[in-house]
Amino acid sequence: MMTSVIETDVLIIGAGPAGLMAANELQKRDMDFICLEQRSSHSELSKALGIQARTLEMFELLGVHQEFLKKGYPGPARIQAPSRRGKTFCGGTLSYRESISISTYYSSK
Repeated sequence: MMTSVIETDVLIIGAGPAGLMAANELQKRDMDFICLEQRSSHSELSKALGIQARTLEMFELLGVHQEFLKKGYPGPARIQAPSRRGKTFCGGTLSYRESISISTYYSSK
């Protein structure tokens, strides 16, 4: 039995949203990477119906936010985080005050 070794700078496990975003950023930086995915094709089912306000901020940093804002529908933004007393508060200082709902057709391209 013959085995081979594949060398790469980065190995990405999973071609979900985080894996594909990582692959996109690595490609922009001309880095060598391999992205492994267990499934042979994409899912026909929706994985998410919205994009949170904080994710929109990250998309803005990456320069990919405008297309999502054009095609999405506004919805309420809500951040929950534990306070010092163990209670939950909602609030924050976001550039985007709303999350958006967007068709999987657009968000998975």
